[in-house]
Amino acid sequence: MIFRFFRRLKVLPGVTINFSKSGPSVSLGPRGAKVTVGPKGTRYTAGIPGTGIFWTEQHRRVATSGGSSRSMSSGQTTPEALAAALMPSFFQKLSLTYTEILIRAILSDLIQGKYTEVLGRSNILSLEEKPDFCLLRAYALIMSGNEQNAIPLLRIAANSNITGRSIYSIPVLTSLTLGIWICDKSFEIRFNLDRVGARLLLAFALSKVNKREECLRILSDLHNEQPENGVIALWLAENIFERDNASKEDFEEVLAATEPALENENAIETGLLFWRARCFSKLGFPELAYETLNLALRKKSKRPETLLLNLQYERALSLLELGKPKKAEQEFIKILARKPDYKDVKQRIGSS
Repeated sequence: MIFRFFRRLKVLPGVTINFSKSGPSVSLGPRGAKVTVGPKGTRYTAGIPGTGIFWTEQHRRVATSGGSSRSMSSGQTTPEALAAALMPSFFQKLSLTYTEILIRAILSDLIQGKYTEVLGRSNILSLEEKPDFCLLRAYALIMSGNEQNAIPLLRIAANSNITGRSIYSIPVLTSLTLGIWICDKSFEIRFNLDRVGARLLLAFALSKVNKREECLRILSDLHNEQPENGVIALWLAENIFERDNASKEDFEEVLAATEPALENENAIETGLLFWRARCFSKLGFPELAYETLNLALRKKSKRPETLLLNLQYERALSLLELGKPKKAEQEFIKILARKPDYKDVKQRIGSS
């Protein structure tokens, strides 16, 4: 014989607390349409009172590496599966607000790259007090090539302490990242949908509309907060180098930011060495630039093709500065063989 412990306590009309060996749970809703939330997950039950006909949908919780829980069926790791999991069923909608349903729909579209749908859904909202919607709509605008209109929305999201709160309260999400490409699309920044992510996205949008000084302030702050983040250091170095009337102090700042890359252990460090070499050249040290470029080009595995071409081109320029035109021409010929339309290599061959 098996004995089971179970007790139900009614606290409000339509709200009961259930006690069992597995732990307490809460049931919400009238007879015939209940939602029960407990340690094993969420159960949705609907039926026709007095008929014995009912339907139940169970969403179990599984542990994540961070010790938290999320509701997700096994194998749901693809964008399509996650997008589908975000969409609430008919019975789930009974316990969700309009805002919760809408943000799930926007996230689902965003994950699938349906930016027009995202803009259509979020266009009906007054966004000033909704930083999460601002962030999602801004990303869709950027991916649609409209960075200018994304900037005011990103300012709201970047300045709000509650950015990401409604996104990460969704049971199927413990974290979600989106991406933007930088440095000639050689590197991708993955960012969380939170305040830090909003600042990164704001810096990206500002750089696209040539508001480089504000972009630099944001990246400098982020670099100070996350000095170990090589991608932020790489992006900061690029923006410092390309600012109008960059000074000697600017180039020295790039050298300080890129110094940890001297081991050249990965593609990010190779990218940092590229900007380090350019700074040496600008400061009048072509020998150091050439040595740095040689160091960067010693490892080519898993390095973006665009980055390798940029490094080889800069090495050819440094050879010209060192008074070695024949060796420089050999470098330009190698680049021409790999990419005939790369910059001005055709014009340089024979004239160097």
